[in-house]
Amino acid sequence: NTTEDFLSDEGKISALTSSDFFYGLDEALLKDVAAATEWIRLRAGETFINQGDSGDCFFIVASGRLRAFFTGVNGQEIAVGDIQRGETVGEMAVLTQEPRSASVRTVRDSYLAKVTQSSFEKLGEKWPALMKQMARLLAKRINAARTESSQAVRTSNVVLVPAGQNSPIAQVAKGLVEALAKHGK
Repeated sequence: NTTEDFLSDEGKISALTSSDFFYGLDEALLKDVAAATEWIRLRAGETFINQGDSGDCFFIVASGRLRAFFTGVNGQEIAVGDIQRGETVGEMAVLTQEPRSASVRTVRDSYLAKVTQSSFEKLGEKWPALMKQMARLLAKRINAARTESSQAVRTSNVVLVPAGQNSPIAQVAKGLVEALAKHGK
């Protein structure tokens, strides 16, 4: 599936700059990155990152769409989110050197730039701006995740259990509803 020549050098640079990760970086740096990446083409439905595998590379989506998912305890796939053109996937495992937290599958035919851990480390030594950019990208993701989780609806369930046969359960329930309504709940 390797397709080194699917893009011209200019096309590779353009694909990289479509990513927030590489946007605004020096052209010489981008040329080094383009030269250090393996450009691959995957068909729709291919799983190319597996949950639990070691993180020895990350990918930049040049075109197409990917879906991240993890396998729950019952074996069911749980979608985490979609990754589209310009986004990176797999960099957390490269940076933390921990196993992949999710699997990733192509939703449609996709072209990806694959950056190995060793290439990324060499590029980072030569181009410190690349590491700063990675830190910015990850900080943005953490802030976005924090904002999303703080805006998530938090549901609480309350069960009223009568203490005896003659307990005024209906009146207690009505009073609880009225009290919560005053607080927008």
